[in-house]
Amino acid sequence: MPRVGAELREVLRPSAEIHQLRLRIDGEWSFLAGQYLNVLHPRGIAIPFSIASAPERLPEVEIDFRPVGGSREAEAMLELLAPSARIALDGPFGRVTQRGPTASSLRLIAGGTGIGQCRSIVEHLTYFRQHEPVSLVWSVRNRAALYDVARFENLARAHAWLNVTTCIDAPNGQSRAILDIETHGAPTEDDVVIAGTPGFVYAVVDAIAAAGGDVGRLRSDVFDYAKRP
Repeated sequence: MPRVGAELREVLRPSAEIHQLRLRIDGEWSFLAGQYLNVLHPRGIAIPFSIASAPERLPEVEIDFRPVGGSREAEAMLELLAPSARIALDGPFGRVTQRGPTASSLRLIAGGTGIGQCRSIVEHLTYFRQHEPVSLVWSVRNRAALYDVARFENLARAHAWLNVTTCIDAPNGQSRAILDIETHGAPTEDDVVIAGTPGFVYAVVDAIAAAGGDVGRLRSDVFDYAKRP
């Protein structure tokens, strides 16, 4: 995969938990909506991030970063967050992509910062004559984990094909996205993309299977890099 350099142009803090990084790519580089990249630390650490912006915004690329205490990758990433820092990138990676408008209805199910991948897809679709309905469900642990909600609300108001739902997990920690499937049934859309940690993704898969849904319609990069035994 090609490696490319980038300049860190801006670090936003849309919530107490999230760093939103805006990078400007050097030279020629391309990706498809839904793909991810690796930030390469000089110590040889590769830190994966979903690309949270549409390809149409190149040479700007946006990624979302939630530092996790005790994580080697998170500590390495924090070391790179200096103004105008030069950052090396590797990629793009990932087979869960969208190129142009969808041919059928689409459900996006995101857990936590998995919203970045979904935002790239939704933003990409706004550049086309999208007609098929797109439903986005974003499930988070607590209200502090929600960010950029206004951006999604604005997109939903501007595009009749888009419906956005945000939900907070139950007090016992059970995912609201999964509770919704258990209560209302499996997604009925023709195509379903699940984005988030392996634990979240497979919990959603199991809930859809238990509800009688067709797991053959489900797509996630987790199926490639964190396969079940």
